[in-house]
Formats: sequence, structure tokens, C-alpha cells
Amino acid sequence: MKRREFLKGLGATFIMLKSSNYLRETESQNGDMIKRRLGRTNLMVSVIGYGGGGIVDWRQAQIIREAIKLGVNFIDTAHKYGDGMSERVIGEAIKGLRDKVYIATKTVRREAKGAEMDIKESLARLQVEKIDILQMHGVSSMWDLEFILNEKYGALKKVKEYRALGKIDFIGITGAHSPIDGYWRIDSEKEIRVMAEAIKTGEFDTIMVSYHIEFQNDSIKALLELARQYDVGVICKKPLGAGKLIKKYGVEKLLKFVLSNPNIHTAIPGMRTIEEVREDVSIGLNKKGSSER
Repeated sequence: MKRREFLKGLGATFIMLKSSNYLRETESQNGDMIKRRLGRTNLMVSVIGYGGGGIVDWRQAQIIREAIKLGVNFIDTAHKYGDGMSERVIGEAIKGLRDKVYIATKTVRREAKGAEMDIKESLARLQVEKIDILQMHGVSSMWDLEFILNEKYGALKKVKEYRALGKIDFIGITGAHSPIDGYWRIDSEKEIRVMAEAIKTGEFDTIMVSYHIEFQNDSIKALLELARQYDVGVICKKPLGAGKLIKKYGVEKLLKFVLSNPNIHTAIPGMRTIEEVREDVSIGLNKKGSSER
């Protein structure tokens, strides 16, 4: 099986930053892995994160631990990935390493009661006292966003309650599928508009959006600039085009393209072998003599 092919079937404080100082103020090159400031969360995250969508086997805990050893400190997952298996494996993998990683997970629920159930289950599966970033999952319509924001019964209400209890540090929101996944019939322009409105509410500390070498139009560039203006952290999903662009461009070129944009703070490719971890992590290392950054 080719690299990442198995993934195919798996399932507001406004802060204007001076662009001339942005990279210097938000990027650290201490140590081997380059880290960037994830917006107003102030979390310094590795530019190569770990995408947990393809974690389906307990043996992958060893691979996650290898990624952490090599400098990856940001792991993204979701309540629904692998029917909870992704969170369970991550929970095992980070035992004894909790202070070395930031964990972001997601709820697809739009209503408060359902979101609370997901949060409780995620905390138990991950075996953690708190979730660093809880994200609203796959929000691609204004109806979704408005439901989440409803002050009486929307999911955000309950998430903020758990934040007040110290069970969640930051709140994020994610778009739906990559524009390369045409069979999902996602209107990427509409989704970008929804993400822009989400940023403007001031309720979300981070956004997660698709961005890759074949998806770099004016709309996504404007969205990333808006996130910068509001000091919202940006997590890049599908940096390899869901694996479909690897043969055409190669992993190195794809990841270097994404990381060349300072408005992207971390990219989260899926990694199912130690070899893939080493390949992806190498792109985020601060190599001596490098003129990239």
C-alpha cells in the first residue's frame, strides 16, 4: 500500500500585528524543530504536527512517541476518528510525555448536550485532565456556525463552561473537507466565507483549514491574512492533499510550500510509519546554514 493511501477510506480581541515584525515575533528556532506561536494562544507549536485521523491501531502509539522524541509537540485528533480509537491510542502514547505535547481534539456536535458528552469521552480516552484546544469540527455552513454560537443551546456555550472549569484551555474551529476531495461536493469558497465569519466573532482562538500547493487562491490567502490580523492561530490540514499530491510533487516540496507561508503555524500530515515520521519531521528542522527562514 502506498504512503497514506489507507487514509482515503478513514473516516474577540482584535490584534493588528505589524507585518514586518510578524515572523520574528512569532517564530522560534531554539533546538532542532522550528516552532511558531499559535496566534493568541501563545502556544509555541512545532511546524510539523501529527495528524491523528489515520490512527487506527494500538501499535501506532510507538510511532507517535517517536514523533514526540524528534520534536513534534502538537497532536491533532477528533472524538469521531476511528470511533474513538485515535484518542485512545494517543492517550497511551503520551503517558509520561504529557508535558511535552499540546493536544487538540474536536467535537462534531452542534448542540451543547452533545458537545458535553464528547468532551467527557475525549478527556477519558486521552487520559488527560484538560484538553489544550477543543475544536468545533467540520463547520462549512453559516447554519452550522449560527447553531454552534446560539447562547441557549449551542455547543460553544458548553465548551466555554468547560474552559471556565479548567478542562479546556482554548477553543478552535475547523473547516470541512479539502477541495481536492471533489466527491464530497464541498463548496470551498462558501467554507472560506464561514471561517472568515467565525474569526470575526472573536470566539475562536484557532482555525483549521485546508491549504496545499494546488489550493492557494486569493480567497484562502485573504482568510489567512484575516486570521493574522485577529491573531488567530492557523492549523493546516491536508498539506499533502490527502496524500493525492505526493506522487506529483513529493513530500518535501509539499511541506516546504505550506511552511513557507508565515501565516501557517503548524501543518498536520498523517504519519503511519516511523519512516514517514522521520521524512516529514526532517522538513521542519532548523538545519544549519539553511536560508529558508
